[in-house]
This record gives sequence, structure tokens and C-alpha cells, in this order.
Amino acid sequence: MRWVAYAGFAFELAIIYVVMLQSMLDTAGFFLAAAVFVGLLALVILRVEKRMSASSVEGAAA
Repeated sequence: MRWVAYAGFAFELAIIYVVMLQSMLDTAGFFLAAAVFVGLLALVILRVEKRMSASSVEGAAA
């Protein structure tokens, strides 16, 4: 009977581990995707700002 209890306890720990690990991986994946998206958005904004400042310099020189 003791081995059945050990097996049940090990199964319960395995289920908790899988659920927690899956939840942590989902959260980490969300933050990674959000960071990549914000980084790409920052690069786009920098390029737009450079183009806008270059065109305003050309307009002021003409």
C-alpha cells in the first residue's frame, strides 16, 4: 500500500510541475514577444525620426 501512496504522490508532483512549468513558459514567451515587438517599434520610430529631421534640414537649407 505504501508504494501506491508513493506513486500517487509522485504523479501529483509531476502534474503540478507540468502545470507550473507550462504557465511559466507561457508568461516568459509573452514577455519575450512583447519585448521583441517594442524593440522593433523603437527601431521604426528612430528611422522615421531620422527621415523627418533630414527632410527638415534640407528644407531649411533650401
